Amino acid sequence: GEDLLARLAAYGKENVFPVEIIGHTDRASVEKGGYRSDWELTARMAMQVHGFLIDPGGMSPERIISGGAGDNHPLNPGETPESRARNRRVEILLYHDLPPYLKRIMTRGADGEVTYKKFSFKLY
Repeated sequence: GEDLLARLAAYGKENVFPVEIIGHTDRASVEKGGYRSDWELTARMAMQVHGFLIDPGGMSPERIISGGAGDNHPLNPGETPESRARNRRVEILLYHDLPPYLKRIMTRGADGEVTYKKFSFKLY
């Protein structure tokens, strides 16, 4: 994951476009993780990516916005461990076309979701 984030940050330093980062989770309880709510958990997930893009990534903080959506926008019902895992994600929305080298290393699903290793993104 850090390799992809480093590449996005490098690209973001050279190009001006807004970035939105949204954390998501499944409907499982977060109590055992020390978080008071799904919103708190997903906001923290998004802030970790946000922080990485700024330092060490070097992107301008004025162009990045982040937040948590809790369990409010699942990709699927989450009835199995695998489907719950798909709902636990951080979406990075780049409001710009990606360079060819990033497009080559990712696979795009029919729903527009892009996967790199175990991380899924929705690119706009």
